[in-house]
Amino acid sequence: MLKWLGILALFIACALLGIFKGAALFFRKKRLQEICLFIDNVADRIRVGEEMHSIIESAGGSAGFYKDGYNIFVKEDNLGVLDVKLATDFINGLGMGDTQSQLRRCETYSELFKRELKTAEKEVREKASVYGKLGIFLGLLIGIVLI
Repeated sequence: MLKWLGILALFIACALLGIFKGAALFFRKKRLQEICLFIDNVADRIRVGEEMHSIIESAGGSAGFYKDGYNIFVKEDNLGVLDVKLATDFINGLGMGDTQSQLRRCETYSELFKRELKTAEKEVREKASVYGKLGIFLGLLIGIVLI
C-alpha cells in the first residue's frame, strides 16, 4: 500500500513540475506585455510634455519596476536575464537626454521588447503543453519502472 502511495506521489510531483514549467512561459509572456505597455505609456507621457521627474517617480505603474526607489525585478517574475537587463537599462536611462532622444530610446526599447514578446508567444504555443505532457509521461515512466 505504501509503495503505491509513493508511486502516486511521485507521479503527481512530476506532472505538477511539467505543468508549472509550462505556466512559467505564460507568466513571462504576460510580464513582457506589461513592460511593452509601460514603455508605450512612458513615450506618450514624454510626447505630451510631462515633466521627466514625475515620469521617473511613477516609473513602474502596472509594470512594477520600482518600489520605494529600488529596482524590484525578481526571479519570480519569470523574466529571463536578457529581459531584466533590457528593462533595467531602459529604466536607468530615463531622463538622460532631451525629449527627442528619450522618444527614440522608448521606440528602440519598445521594439526590443516586442521582439522578445513574439519569441515568448512562440514558446507558449510550442512548448507550454509539451512541458505538461512530458511531466505526466515522466511520472508514468518512473511509476512503471518502480513497479
